Amino acid sequence: MLVGRSAGGNVAHLVAHHLEGMGRAPVGLVLLDTYHITPDNHGEDWLLSLAAPPPQDPGRPLFSRDDDSALAAMGAYNRIFLGWHPEPVTAPTLLVRASHPTSAMAASADGCDWRTSWPSAHDVLDVPGDHLTMMQEHADTTASAVRTWIERASADPARARRAGRPDTAEQQDCP
Repeated sequence: MLVGRSAGGNVAHLVAHHLEGMGRAPVGLVLLDTYHITPDNHGEDWLLSLAAPPPQDPGRPLFSRDDDSALAAMGAYNRIFLGWHPEPVTAPTLLVRASHPTSAMAASADGCDWRTSWPSAHDVLDVPGDHLTMMQEHADTTASAVRTWIERASADPARARRAGRPDTAEQQDCP
């Protein structure tokens, strides 16, 4: 099972595709709030804000001269993956999405534009929290959702391998 979070999901997908090409397909691929970087979204403030931890002091700017490494890293990830289109993989693929935007995302995104999607996800699950809190205070719920999906995929591999047909039963409308 390969798991990648945020920009790491892009790498996990690349590794899954490479392993399949070698005849060593992973049993599954889990993408935790991973964004497909496209020409339409690569410069969006809401996407760039994912690299910024929420300021401890509400009066402090999101980025400052002495703490801009996260922004630089996110910009680098965006450039690396811009124009890359994930090749389809046969491994069952789960996209786990945050149910709410971060405050920075909500302030700069139009409607549900902040919501992630993945071109080849077989299943999509929404979990409580935002991009950061789904792996912090909501980590138990996120882990439980992933564990349940793995158990279902293991019990019914044919269901899990239906490429290109997302399971929308567990998706939530945008808040």
